[in-house]
Amino acid sequence: MDKYRDWDLLKKIAAEVPNINFKVIAPEKLRTYFKETPNVEFLGNVEFTRTRYEIASSKMVFLPTKPNMYFSGQTTLLNTTALNKLCIMPYDKCFKEYKFDNAYFYNRNLDLDEIIEFITEAYRDPDIFNNSLRRNHELVVRRYNNYNLARSIYNIIWGEYDEKDCNNQ
Repeated sequence: MDKYRDWDLLKKIAAEVPNINFKVIAPEKLRTYFKETPNVEFLGNVEFTRTRYEIASSKMVFLPTKPNMYFSGQTTLLNTTALNKLCIMPYDKCFKEYKFDNAYFYNRNLDLDEIIEFITEAYRDPDIFNNSLRRNHELVVRRYNNYNLARSIYNIIWGEYDEKDCNNQ
């Protein structure tokens, strides 16, 4: 996990909303940091298939990131959106080129109470973001998935991709 996760913010929010349970996937060295936070289950640095399972079985993902010069949290956001789940995180200027509908990204300038209100509203009624999630899911599937990337590379190198050509080789 990258060092630009805002673990302090997550811990503060978890303390303020004891009725919401959080799971943390992060390096083992952070386990003791969350030990005294009863509504945080620390999973550790689990394998990718387990991460995808946790995302798929969650109501939503909260991804607190710190400001950075690159798009921090990009991999998690793309995987979460590909699984058609909300990924609540701060909006960064790096998002612009990705063409995401930013309805369920919060402004980094919000104070703690405003972020908590945003998260609890999304947790209570995630359907309020259905249109935004649908648009973002379609965008990720169309533009940012590995299968489409592989097809594009194939087309560049060998010409138009044909499924039956690949099966006969």
